[in-house]
Amino acid sequence: MTTEISNTRIALYLLVCFALIVCATYVRAQTTSGYEAIIHEGNAALKAGNAEQALSAGKSAIHSNADRWEGYALTGGALMSLKRFEEAADNFSDAIKRAPEDKQTALRDLRHQSIESESVTQQPGISAATTQPEIVLWKSVENSHDPSDFQSYLDQYPHGAFANLAQRHMADAKAQRAEQANIQRKKSIEENAWTDATSILMWARLRSYQSSMDDYDWDFNYANTLCKKLPLLEYTDWRLPTKDELQTFIASANGRGYTQRI
Repeated sequence: MTTEISNTRIALYLLVCFALIVCATYVRAQTTSGYEAIIHEGNAALKAGNAEQALSAGKSAIHSNADRWEGYALTGGALMSLKRFEEAADNFSDAIKRAPEDKQTALRDLRHQSIESESVTQQPGISAATTQPEIVLWKSVENSHDPSDFQSYLDQYPHGAFANLAQRHMADAKAQRAEQANIQRKKSIEENAWTDATSILMWARLRSYQSSMDDYDWDFNYANTLCKKLPLLEYTDWRLPTKDELQTFIASANGRGYTQRI
């Protein structure tokens, strides 16, 4: 009788333990399933442009499981859409602490964008109506030296928060390009021609078109035709010098290997 009672108690004890284990596993599964559902609904709301609903879902996910990263990331994304950038950055920081390594780079980028956006919105003249895509686009081109980058911004946001800055930056970039082109042109002239300050005549160096001469027998008519067609330095009015011009020029120290334009 004693043995039978003992065995019955053991069996009952094991049955209760097994039931508790099954119950705990079921609860964990239900909790995980509920968490995933909250995240899914929140992400859908965020994509649909309902930031407030997404924010509520993110906070619910964090309350459900504070050890997982997805809730913090969802909350951060919702806060960015609501232009609450400082809070968004904090949530992305919390997400980074909990996220697997392969997710951390993207989360750091989002945190960086939040921090930059917060600093931009603190600037005078930037209104709360400025959208996140506009801010991101401006930050990507503001240090550019290419006028087309600023034109691209103005095409998308002609009355944007940074439109005046874009106009000024574009004008500066164009002026800088023009200056560089002018410097390059002067350098090219120095390398390929010489200007006589007395007569205000420009003489082309022979090497500038030497390759055009190598395979021909020269005479006056051919030389004159070649000079008229010479596209050197973007000028099209090259000609042979007159006898007097040539005699004067040859007498100078510079009188070797040049033809002339006026």
